[in-house]
Amino acid sequence: MQYAQVVLGLPIDGPFDYIVPQPLEKKIGLGQRVKVNFRGKKEIAYVTGVSANTDIRYLKSITDIVDAAPMLDKNLLALTKKVAEYYSCSWGEAIETAIPQDLRKGKKLNIAGGAVCGERDNRPATAEKILLHCPDQAARWKAYFEEIKAAVTAGRSCLFILPDIALAQKAAGSIKAGLGLDTALLYRKQTDELRSGRISARESFRW
Repeated sequence: MQYAQVVLGLPIDGPFDYIVPQPLEKKIGLGQRVKVNFRGKKEIAYVTGVSANTDIRYLKSITDIVDAAPMLDKNLLALTKKVAEYYSCSWGEAIETAIPQDLRKGKKLNIAGGAVCGERDNRPATAEKILLHCPDQAARWKAYFEEIKAAVTAGRSCLFILPDIALAQKAAGSIKAGLGLDTALLYRKQTDELRSGRISARESFRW
């Protein structure tokens, strides 16, 4: 028998152990969203572990799996766990700050042919949220380029946020090579000249 450790987007500590029903044993994995009964209510939960043992005597079973593939990878799970520890919130609450609201409510991911995977509404006139869910880096960059090109063509601008300077530098080069567009790089350790406005952001390449 398999047991899944799950967390919920509620202000309560976890993870909590649930039985994985036999029909779901080969389908469940780390980072997937599942449906569980918790305190008399049906809730969306996030799988943070799967094991063959548990110390809890009486357990409920997972009622269903939301997605065919994991929505969260190991890196995002680790990051949200650190965020939860730092800000003294639950792990599930931290996870739900990292995903769109529709997915928190159980809306399914639309996984199309193993390429760029995501959930997107019809393109509105103002803004939209797109969740890319794909391990193929080339496919992700293709999607980035399409969105950037569409925005620039429509006369809008793009803000591309990355976790460190090295990745920002690489992204700037990729955007230049792939789309022929110049980028302005902004980051926390900017020079006094940039902060004071004596030079432009485009001139600040202090690596």
